[in-house]
Parts: sequence; C-alpha cells; structure tokens
Amino acid sequence: MTKRKNQPSNNTSSDPNHHHDPTNPNEIIIIDNKYQFRKSDTLGRGGYGVVYKGFRSSFGDMVAIKEIPLKKHQALKDIQNEINLLSKLDHERIVKYIDHHSTNQAFYIIMEYLENGSLASLVKKYKVTEDVVSSYIKQVLEGLVYLHKQGFIHRDIKGDNVLLTRGGAVKLADFGVSASLSLIRKEDVSGTPHWMAPEAISQSGVSEKSDIWSVGCLTIELLTGFPPYYTENIYRAMFRIVNDDHPPIPSCSSAAEDFLMLCFKKEPKFRPTAQTLLSHPWIAKKQEKENQVPSFINRSSFDSDFSFDSWSSLPSKEKKMPTMKTVTEVNGKVNLEKFKEGSSDDDIDFEINTSTLGDGLELKPHLLKSESNSSQTFESWDDIDFKVDKVAEIQTILDEHISKLSPNHSPDEILKTCADISKLKSLADNDDFIAALNRTLSKRSLISVLQILDKTEFLEEETVITYILQLLNELLSMIEPQYKEQLCLIGAFPKVTKLSSNSFSAQLRYESIRFLHSMCIENKTNLRMFIASEGVKTLVKFLNTKKTQDTTRFLPKLAFSSSIDSSDNIQIKTVFQSIDLIEMVLKLQTSQTDRNDFCRLFSMHDFLGKIAAVFTNFLEDFRDVETFLGIAPLSITSPSFKTVVLSKQLAFLKSEDNDDENAFSTVKVIPKNQNTDHNVKKEQQTTTLSSSDDEDSSDDDWDSSSSSSDDMKFSTVIYGGDEDKDSSSDDDDEDDNNSLPTTVIIKQNSKNVNFSEERKNLNLLKTYIDKIISMLLMFSDGDSEIHVAFSNKTVIDNLVASFKYLSDSQKSQVITSLRFLAFNTNTHELLTSTNILNALVKEFSLVVYRSDVKVLESVNSKIYNQVVNSLYSLCVFNEQRLDEISLHGCIELLSHAVMSQLPLKEMVLRLLFGMAVRNCSNETKKRLLEENGLEAYFFILRHDKAWVADVFSALSSLLYNEFIKYDVENSISNHLDIFVQLFEVSKDLLLTIESTVPGFVTLLKLSDNITSVCKQNLDLITNLCQSLSAVVQNYSSLDEDTDLSPLLRNFLYSLSLLLPENSALTQTVTDIASRSLSELLEYAQHKNLYVIQEQITPLLKSVKTQKKRE
Repeated sequence: MTKRKNQPSNNTSSDPNHHHDPTNPNEIIIIDNKYQFRKSDTLGRGGYGVVYKGFRSSFGDMVAIKEIPLKKHQALKDIQNEINLLSKLDHERIVKYIDHHSTNQAFYIIMEYLENGSLASLVKKYKVTEDVVSSYIKQVLEGLVYLHKQGFIHRDIKGDNVLLTRGGAVKLADFGVSASLSLIRKEDVSGTPHWMAPEAISQSGVSEKSDIWSVGCLTIELLTGFPPYYTENIYRAMFRIVNDDHPPIPSCSSAAEDFLMLCFKKEPKFRPTAQTLLSHPWIAKKQEKENQVPSFINRSSFDSDFSFDSWSSLPSKEKKMPTMKTVTEVNGKVNLEKFKEGSSDDDIDFEINTSTLGDGLELKPHLLKSESNSSQTFESWDDIDFKVDKVAEIQTILDEHISKLSPNHSPDEILKTCADISKLKSLADNDDFIAALNRTLSKRSLISVLQILDKTEFLEEETVITYILQLLNELLSMIEPQYKEQLCLIGAFPKVTKLSSNSFSAQLRYESIRFLHSMCIENKTNLRMFIASEGVKTLVKFLNTKKTQDTTRFLPKLAFSSSIDSSDNIQIKTVFQSIDLIEMVLKLQTSQTDRNDFCRLFSMHDFLGKIAAVFTNFLEDFRDVETFLGIAPLSITSPSFKTVVLSKQLAFLKSEDNDDENAFSTVKVIPKNQNTDHNVKKEQQTTTLSSSDDEDSSDDDWDSSSSSSDDMKFSTVIYGGDEDKDSSSDDDDEDDNNSLPTTVIIKQNSKNVNFSEERKNLNLLKTYIDKIISMLLMFSDGDSEIHVAFSNKTVIDNLVASFKYLSDSQKSQVITSLRFLAFNTNTHELLTSTNILNALVKEFSLVVYRSDVKVLESVNSKIYNQVVNSLYSLCVFNEQRLDEISLHGCIELLSHAVMSQLPLKEMVLRLLFGMAVRNCSNETKKRLLEENGLEAYFFILRHDKAWVADVFSALSSLLYNEFIKYDVENSISNHLDIFVQLFEVSKDLLLTIESTVPGFVTLLKLSDNITSVCKQNLDLITNLCQSLSAVVQNYSSLDEDTDLSPLLRNFLYSLSLLLPENSALTQTVTDIASRSLSELLEYAQHKNLYVIQEQITPLLKSVKTQKKRE
C-alpha cells in the first residue's frame, strides 16, 4: 500500500486509492510503510521511469527509488525482467537491489543509493584525467565480467548508468534493457543510440561483445565529456556507427588509443571480452601502479611496522620503463668496482652474448676474450647495503663505457665496450639500470656513438656498426622519449637510413630497420623527422632483399620448422619491420589530401610494385606452411613448391630414431581428372590435425599435438598427380623434376616439426597479409595520379595471381581496391593490358553459382558486387573489352545472374545488351546465342517490362547480323508466347506500349520469317488489335491533345503486315480487327489526323473484304 502525506502536517492517508497532489512536489509519498520520497528529490530520468532519492525508515538510511508508471497497454514483463535480473546480482560493481513494490498507478524498485551521482554528470562539471578514466573503466569491466558470467548483457552502458560512490568507486546501474543472452532475439533493439554497437543498430544480433563497444563509447565520453558523434542527430549518428570503420578517436595516449580500437572492432567476434580487456596495459597499469613496491624491499616484511619516514630516506626511483629480457641469470655476488675504468681486462668477466647482440653474428677470434675469473662468485644485488645508491654506481660505470664508444677507438675496444654494457645490463636490476641509463643520457650525448656509423672502415667491415646498432636497439626500449628525440636532432636518421641499401648484409639491414622502428613507434614527432630524412624512399628500399636462387620470388622462402624470429628468416623480418613503419607513416596522415601526397611519394619509388610482389610471396608461404602442417591439401603447382614442401615431408624418411611401423602414413596422389572435392572432404574427415577453420585454436593446442605420442599420424592429399601416363614412358620420366610417385610413405616424427612455431608463423603472416591489403585499399582510394601508378601491369598481375590464395574476406577487399581503379577511366587502357578481365570473370564464376546458398547473406555478395561493378566500369562502353570477357565465358555467367535475379541487375543487363548493340565481333554475338544470352533477354521481357525497349533494340541489332540472323529468328519464333503476353490488355499496358510497338515493328521489318510466324499466331494478332482499342479508348476520354501519331502509325504498320491476305484469320479475329480499326478511324477523324485516316482506310477495307469472304 502506498501512503502519502503533505508537509508540514504528519497526517497520512490510509486510503489505497488516495491520490497525491501533482502540483505539490514536496508531498511525501510513503511506500509500503517502509520507504518515503518526495517528487522534488529527482536523481535521474529515463525511458522507463524516474529515479528519486528516498529514505528507508527501518534502517534509517537513504535509498534510490525507481518509479515506473503503469499504463493500461503496458505489460509487466519488462519490469519483472529487471527485478529478476537485479535480484540475482550480487557484486561490488553492481548497484545493490533492495526491494520492490507495486500499486495500481506505479511500480517501485528500491535500490542502493550512491550519493556522488553518475559519471556523466561528473564529466560535465569537471575534467577527468586519463588515469582516473582508466580506473573507472577498469571497475566497469569488472562489473561486466561478473554480469556476463551470469549470462546477462547490460545493453545500455553509458555515463548516466555508471554511478559513483562516496569513496570514488563506480557501480553499474539501470538494468531496464538488460536481458539474458538466451532470451535475446535478433530483431530486439535496445540501448541509447550514440552508445549502441553496429550489430545492435542493424539488428544482426547482440551479444556480450555489444557491451564492449559501449565501453569504448563510455571511455570517449569520460575523456571528452561527450559520446562519439554527439554533434550528429540520432539517425545520422546511427548511420555513421554502422558505416564508419570506427568512431573518431580523441587525443589520448597510445595505450588508450589501442584500448579503444580493440573495443571498436567492427566484427563482434574480433572484440575482446571484458575479462581480456582487464589485462590490457592501459587498464592493468593502474593496478600495477597501486601494487608497486620498491624491489629492494622484502614484500613479506612490508607491514604496518614499516615507517614511511624510513622510506623517504631510501634512494628514489626514477620512472619505471618497459622491462627487457635478462641476458644472463646471475646467482652470485656482484662487484661493481670491476666494471670501473682502469681495471684490467683480466679482472673482468668479458663475455659477448650473441643471443642478445643479434642472430647469426659471430665475432672474429681476435675480438673474443676468455673469462679469467670464472670461478669468482658475485654478491647478490639483494645483499648490497641499501645506503649505497646503486643507480648512481651503475650510472658511473655506464658513463665510462659510453665515453669509449667513439670513432677514435679501435674496433676491438668498441666491441668489448658493447659487450661490457650488455653484461652490465644483464647483471643489474632492470629498474636500476633503466634509471641509471636515463640519468646518463641527461648528462651525456650519444653523438660520438652515431659518429661510428659514418666511419668508412667500419662501413666496409660492418661488424662494428652491426653491434653498435644492436646495442642501441637494446637500449632504445629503456630510454625516455625526450632522449629519443635528441637522437633525431643530432642526426640519427640520416646516418641509419643510408644502411638500407641492398649492398649491406641482411643482419645489418635488419638492425637498421629495427632502430628506425624503435625510434618511431608511439612517437609521432620522431616519425615526422624520419619522413623528412627521406624516410619514404628508405622504407621502400627495405622491401628489397638479396636475390635468391628462386628467380620466381621477390623474397626468400620462409624457413620451415623454425620461428620467423630465427636468423634463417632475417630478410622476412626486415620486410615485416618495414611494413610496420609504412603503416605508421600512412596512418599519420589524417586528411585525404595528406594521404594522397604520401601515397604519391611511395608510388614514385615503385612501392606498389614491390609490395604486390611481397604480398604474393607471403601468400605462397602461408599456403605452404598450412600444407606442411596438413591444414590445407597439397596442391603441387610448381617445381619450387615440390622442392620445398614435399622434400621437407619426405625428409622424415631419413629419420633413424623411430622404427615404429605405426608411425608411417601415406601421401595420396590424386590425378587431375579425378573429382577433388569428394577426396578433400574424405581426407578432412580422417586427418588428425586441426582444421584451419578453427581460428580460435590456441598455440597450446598445437604444442600438445606436436608432442603427443609416437604413433601420431597425418595424411596429406596431393592434387595434380599423373596416373594415366604410359608405362613405356616411366623410364623417361624418372629424372623429370615434375614427376611424382602415386604413393609415398612418410615417416612421421614429431621431433622434426615444431607445430607451435609453424602456427605462430601462420598467424604472423596473416597479420602482415592483412596489413598489405589495408594499404592497397588506401592507395586505391587516392587520386587519379595514384590510380595510374597502381594500374601498372606488374602490380595488377601479382594481385590477380594472389586470388587463389586469399580467403573470401581478403579477396573481397583486394577486388574492392581494383574496383576503385576501374572507376577511373584514365586507368582503363593500363588495366586491360593486364590479366585483370580474365581474373574478374573467374571470380564472377565462383560466386554467381552460389545463389542457391544465399549468396546475398555471405561475404560472396561483396565479391559479387565488386566484380560486377568492375566489369561494368571497364567494359560496358568498349567493344574490345566486351569481346574479351565474352571470350572468357562471361555471357553465360551474366545470363545466369539475370535469370537467378541476383543484385545489380541493371549493370548485368547493360553488359549483355552492349554485346548485342555495340560493334562487337561476330564471335561475341554468336556466343549470345550459345550461352543463353537470348534466354536472358526473353526472361526479362517476361518478368520486367521496363526493359522492353532495350531487349527489342538488342534483338534488332542481332537480326542485322547475317552471320547469326537465322538462329536469332528461330529463337524469337520459339518465344512468341512472350510477345503475346506483352500485348495483353492490362493496367500496365499503357506504361510500356510506346516502347513495345516500335520494337515489335522493327523485328517484323527486319525478318520476313518472323512476320510469317506471327501471322500464324492468332492470339498475338488478337492482343495487338485489343491493345490498339485500349489505347484509343484511353486517349479519347482525355481532353489533352496528345500526339499519338507515331504510336498509331506503328500499330497500323504491324497490322498491315499481319492482317491482309492472311488465310489463318478466323471470323472472331477479323471482327476484333475490324472493330479496332473502326474505333481508330473515328478517333482520327475526331482529332483531324489525316495521315492516319489515309492509312486506316485501305487496311479497314481489306479486313472487311476478307470478313465477307469468310
């Protein structure tokens, strides 16, 4: 029961039907004798109701009371849903549900009261720092983790629904639109538009990942005070949410930007979970900072007895930088004095650790020194007296070492110093070393180190420069941004960019690109300085590699069963780093004009030609690794493929440490002429390796599979084997590199294959393949000059050759880039000199027949759209290109698309009509007959009369061609029922009759055979006469003077060919014709159409004469 009382009186009404005074907001409303509130104490308003500040009498504390008015048409289902949800939730990050109560007028939900209000109101009043935003978002994610684990999604995460406690903690509130995952339907749309995920707006199905998108919007709201697209109206905002790649990212740290980009992944499946986001550096750093205790303090003794006064007397810590891998694990004592200047070499443990200084490098014997004091034990860092400033001591030693890194010292001294610094880094505490390094750089410049890179004798020998760059690369991750900028200002970039030449060793080039990458990552200022130092030209140079024995490849082949990080793949690693930097350069440009400028710069240095070659090589390597692992069927298409993949698998035979017969499996060779689809399915059912479709397979799964029992087997299918060769030719083929046995026994030894590494290689290759595709899309969106550079034959041929390796999604993006080029007429001649038309028709054939599996609802629809758009742009106005695509079998595909009623009908039909009406070759016109082109024309006549004029024009053009005229006449004669249908009197007749009659007359004029056949079809003549009557009657009733002379003359001409001397006419048909002509004569007399009267008179006389004769 709800009671109300007016202040100041204490009188209350016990009447349940008592109504309060709506004009008195200070009236106290009492709910169930437990809760009280005033209408004036409003905390917030929403679509479902109003929330008031209330008082709980039994506990004497404040509560929040949500009042939901009940209307007659409103069901209690939504309200009950919120109560059921709230009553199940018990978590520190969720607003606590207390009670509920209902009356005839309203429903009340009583919840925990949070006095500091919502985050939305907070950011409207005050500016919140990024660290505080990170803290708030962390707590929101904790609440979502709990909520999602319970099987619920919130669906309305925004600043208004995140409340703040007095202590600064946040809690999720307002579960009015939340629901169980199992109860949500695709068509359900809930939430607030500016915070809604794309899938929620497009009704493609919401999930817990929709909350993650909203978390991204909330983050922007907290950083800026407004959600994304706040300046747009609701409909425009929703449109942009669905169509933009991601919402605009505000100015923030790189970590925050990365966090937002993860939240705004367009595909929900690619968004991380709330649990995963809790470990993101932008979120985790807050917790790390809170839990951080100085490393020299024993955490177990860090209790209440610890004095903060004593803390302040300890050495201060510098800002913590990212940690590096320790080179050597040390368990002894460390004597820092031994590193000081003046100590003899014999007193120093001098060890150059090649694993740290670089893969694949060895020092010359005279540069190596033995450890003379290897038996000496070192003191642990923990045993050093805390009164000693360790950072200062390390700084002193480091400063002395760096002073010796100059071109005035010998190569031996420089290499030894590099080793000393590396050793010092490995022995010292990481945080202490970072602090000491940055203190050193605050007082000492590295200009002398950079001068080493200029010394001619070092450039010729390379070892010293390589080790200097390796050392710098180790230290760059530890130094603060201002010292990186100082390196740029003293000329680091020009000295390193000159090392991009292919004449230098692969190792030196790799260290050079690593240096440039480390300098520019997360530092836009440095990146701009690099660009100004001929950075674009340098990056394109780094795409070049040493020439390999395989002349068909641009890059060396990926080494199997080894990490991409190994020295075997150093040239590929160089290309990876170059692609990363190119991506940074392109993303740096925010406006289309700036992007065009940089795309032009890259194009000037043949970037597109090189990146297309790299792209193809990456795809080949990706497929080879898949095949090697048994994920994809072997498709032996070239000797190089056999050499690398098959020989590697056959190498298992040479293994001598496994004699288990059960460890043998077979490679089955399937002839080219055998049905491969059936065999693929059969083999996929029996293989023991994971399918490539399982993209979520973790590396652990691969590790376990690679280390399983010795009897693990796999089977591989090889396509292209030649089974039908003559036995007489066997001897001749033995030495042929392309010949293959029909069955090969493979000995499977898990130690020979590192499945985990191969899986990592696959993921890494896919990452860079996708990056290249994104670059291609960006270049294709450029101006005409960039399009012309893009349309280079080498570039296009490489891209179309890649189609066979691409997934449907990747292929769709590559073809999209080609479509942009096709829109530009300046590229047409260049494009058609490539293999693009043949490739587009092949892709068209792959998707056009998938209409039976709902092509419109899959990625194939995107490929279909891009292919049709490209073919249309390139060919519709050019006879030679129409001839070329017809030669590749395009007519049958276009006809199938028309008759299957696939999208883009207008473009498809224009291509088909163009082949008939344009000056195409006789072969093309003949293929229109042979490949169902005319069937498509008749299909359109039957189903879409808007195309009547175009169909008649195409048929007429074909009849002009004597080469195929007879076949066209037969085809038209066999489809006269369609012409009968065209002239049927209906409400749509007048819309198309002006196009139908002239086209029909043209056919009669061009072919006596068609005229003869039409004279025998009485239904056609009857409908033609009745159509004439319908036209006359319709226009007779109108006052306007419409000139029907052209239409009527065509009617009369067609009837003059069909009616006179027609022995097939019956009395009924003659009567209809006579009546129609009489009506027309009367109309012509009334309208003073003298020419029409002259034409009607002899025809009407002929019909009446024939009528008498009958």
